Amino acid sequence: MPMEDPNYRELLGLVMQANMAGIAEHSRIIVVGKTPPVLLALPGLAISQLPLVITGKVIDKVHFDHGITRPVLERLYDTIARPKAIYRSETAGGAVVVTFEVRPVSLPVIVALHPGKQLGRKACNVIASIYAKDFAGIEEVWKKRGLLLWELKRKCPAGVTTTEALIAKCGTTP
Repeated sequence: MPMEDPNYRELLGLVMQANMAGIAEHSRIIVVGKTPPVLLALPGLAISQLPLVITGKVIDKVHFDHGITRPVLERLYDTIARPKAIYRSETAGGAVVVTFEVRPVSLPVIVALHPGKQLGRKACNVIASIYAKDFAGIEEVWKKRGLLLWELKRKCPAGVTTTEALIAKCGTTP
């Protein structure tokens, strides 16, 4: 069952159009959807079921400065719900780094997520940034530092395509 907000893609497009027209929508807060289950069960972190959001400022930054394309941003919820791996942040307490791959690029793309952050009067799980890491081996470095919280195991039967199915069928747990 998809938990992406039904208005997310349309609002994303409107914010991107405004930014391209020179109208900054930096204060706009867009709900991406519910926080995916894979993030709620991470060991040692208290990530609550809060709205998963991204701001217009972050959309502007990741698209124009970091080169993240509109199709990647449109699939953001699915990407976060089905990550390659999740790591504890070294720089921001309580934050996590979600990694995924964009083909044909071999560099990992990361989503920095700050859980339980206050935006106005609401607490949200905030997407703080998205970018391609400039070092292909960074995930191995993070693993050696003990930051790995969850990793997709690829040794499962054919036809198992979702993170939830992997957890159910293959015993992979966050």
